[in-house]
Amino acid sequence: MDKVQLKGILSQRIHAKDIKQLSKTADKEDIFALMFDKDKRTSDNAAWVMTHLPKSCNKWLDKKRDILIDGVLSTKESTQLRLFLNLSERLEYKEDNLRTDFLDFCLANCVSPLQPTGVQSLCMKLAYKQCILFDELLNELKSTMQIIHPNELSAGARSQYNKILRKINSRK
Repeated sequence: MDKVQLKGILSQRIHAKDIKQLSKTADKEDIFALMFDKDKRTSDNAAWVMTHLPKSCNKWLDKKRDILIDGVLSTKESTQLRLFLNLSERLEYKEDNLRTDFLDFCLANCVSPLQPTGVQSLCMKLAYKQCILFDELLNELKSTMQIIHPNELSAGARSQYNKILRKINSRK
């Protein structure tokens, strides 16, 4: 299937079984490029397909790290943000590939009451994945998370909040 056909499919309403099929058959480079399409439905559907790529594609996705993180930092759409963050969770984080702008974004949004539960929870996970590499960052994450009271979070975000704090506290 060429990119024009793929865009035609992704520009329409599609279902979970279509997503799974496209994740197996469509060219991942084309899907990735369409995540940044001007049409919201196309870009959201492309990102949805990307989240269903097999784990064997994680190394390929890691090569797209900066483009993906730039997408996280620039998108204004909550659906697309959640999907981009979901993809970012599949990346490997090491001391030499951390981006402070992305870490700052995750730290700010993991406690932001303006963000939906999914975005908050993913930001908590991603902040932890990055901060675990350095003790001082882990302390900063703990301090950041303690700014808010867990009862102010939705049930889903509170669950993630408790998991992350348990992980942090078990390391000391």
